[in-house]
Amino acid sequence: KNVKEQNRIAEINHNLGMTYLKIGKYKEAINEFENSLKISEIENFIQIMGITYLSLADIYQLMGNMEKAISSADSALEMSNKINDRLTIADIYKVKAVIDKKRNNYAVAENYLLTSLRINKELKNKLNTAETDFELGLLYKDMKKPSGANNHFKLALHYYNECGCQTEIARIREHIN
Repeated sequence: KNVKEQNRIAEINHNLGMTYLKIGKYKEAINEFENSLKISEIENFIQIMGITYLSLADIYQLMGNMEKAISSADSALEMSNKINDRLTIADIYKVKAVIDKKRNNYAVAENYLLTSLRINKELKNKLNTAETDFELGLLYKDMKKPSGANNHFKLALHYYNECGCQTEIARIREHIN
């Protein structure tokens, strides 16, 4: 703050918000994300605005506030499209899919996840590909498509096994037949 690097302050607020999100302190996370947005909007930090709106969409869907989740996801998509931030766009589609899945819009959710998966594969982002495969597995499980679910769970499991991510491995194994 003393050197007035607003970009770094906005990033720090965003990262603090992510930390609060990970530990389930949603009110504190929202506060940090809103602080990040205030600075980013004034300074026109479009990339930070995109990821921050995405994080707000994720929190709101976790809290069950689908109207705010949709609005935040749409704002994230608008910002990310302005700068062609394809990695964030892929994540936005994943969050939009989770929102639509919760609203029982399975066909829309599937389209978002398949688009996210395609972008992540094009960008060779293995972690995001695995996360999207896991979400597709959950979606197909809800849609009563066990072979599709198991296929995507196994694809995600393959990546997490390579990385030794025990928490994710255990979570996926709970869903595999």
